[in-house]
Amino acid sequence: MKPTKRDQKRNEAAIDATVAAIAARIKAVRKEKGLTQVQLAPKIGIQQSHLSAIERGDAGVGARLVRIAAALGVDPRELMP
Repeated sequence: MKPTKRDQKRNEAAIDATVAAIAARIKAVRKEKGLTQVQLAPKIGIQQSHLSAIERGDAGVGARLVRIAAALGVDPRELMP
């Protein structure tokens, strides 16, 4: 059965909420660790501007989640909502 537009919007909203929660958690843990974006970005292998976009929820985390968690010294599950 094909999802309705209502179902699609609900799914998109859930994805947006999850991305926002992960972004907020990354930012919170980074600050807890006393790191700036400028300090953390090279440890992950990305530019500071990209890290900023991730923390705003404007860029997906994807496979970088494991690298971000490692650079922050936490288990990747700690960054998940």
